[in-house]
Amino acid sequence: RTLESVEDAGAYCISLEDSELPIKFGKTKYPEFLSIKEAAFKIKLAVDRKINKSTSIIARTGVYPYQGINAALERGKSYESVGADALFYINVSSKNDIEKLVKSHDIPIILGNNTTDLSLIELTKMGVSVSLPGHKAYFAAMEAYRRSLENLYKNGGASSALKSNPFAGSTVIMTKSQTKTAPPITATSLA
Repeated sequence: RTLESVEDAGAYCISLEDSELPIKFGKTKYPEFLSIKEAAFKIKLAVDRKINKSTSIIARTGVYPYQGINAALERGKSYESVGADALFYINVSSKNDIEKLVKSHDIPIILGNNTTDLSLIELTKMGVSVSLPGHKAYFAAMEAYRRSLENLYKNGGASSALKSNPFAGSTVIMTKSQTKTAPPITATSLA
């Protein structure tokens, strides 16, 4: 029923994870995972019951940092065998392990919270379809916001905070007169 509701809402891609949800109170250091059999069954049900055949079912697993590459590969192969359209691996931290994952599957590989120093070009050449940086951009923005507020507190005004603004070409903290002339914040001005 949930799958049908999500498709009715217009989703063309549904990610199913093998973590035991909701996370039990006090169990945040080591998440619990569904058995491979149960997780594969959940994915197979979604594959078999999707209404729109172009809806993609992505199987997401977070076992890598807790159980290693072999456990991640075992799960990925199982999920691929029941019809997952792509595999979403979380926190893979080794180039060799990424290569193993890509070479072991015939469906797209998505990396989540990629912590390697590999460029997107390198990852693409290795066969990774999508690499998500996790929350890095959010944390960088929060740090910039914290520094701006700290500067405001120390120096007592918006003009001093603007001098330390890490977003060159954009105005994050503005006085009333500045709001009329401030350039819009765009991806290029944040670079």
